Amino acid sequence: MSSNCSRFPTSIPRTVQARNKGSKRGPPLKNRLLPAPLTNWQSNDDGTITTHDLDWLTRCAAGGFSMVITCAAHIHPHGQAFPDQLDIHDDIHLPGMRRLANTIRHHGGISSVQLPGGGCWMLDVIL
Repeated sequence: MSSNCSRFPTSIPRTVQARNKGSKRGPPLKNRLLPAPLTNWQSNDDGTITTHDLDWLTRCAAGGFSMVITCAAHIHPHGQAFPDQLDIHDDIHLPGMRRLANTIRHHGGISSVQLPGGGCWMLDVIL
């Protein structure tokens, strides 16, 4: 079966266009498409962002999502819930996160960090 891309819309349908007209809670969204918050085990051992993280989230922004959400990122050294989790608790994490935010912004998206609670899933070896 051959692919026929002409059957797909070339613009975002009216039903997903943003209705936000300058919210007091931040910049307006260009549409109502957002990827689901996910978790992954692909960050570096020190919690810095990898090229895999950056490539995936760049594809989301370039693909038209109005807000791009990182994987679960812990905010305290003892809050890690799983191996290779993205961290944002130290200045060593800033260059990668800044690069990611700038890349998302370049594609017209808004960046957001998912802040999970490790809770009972925190790793015993970390405790």
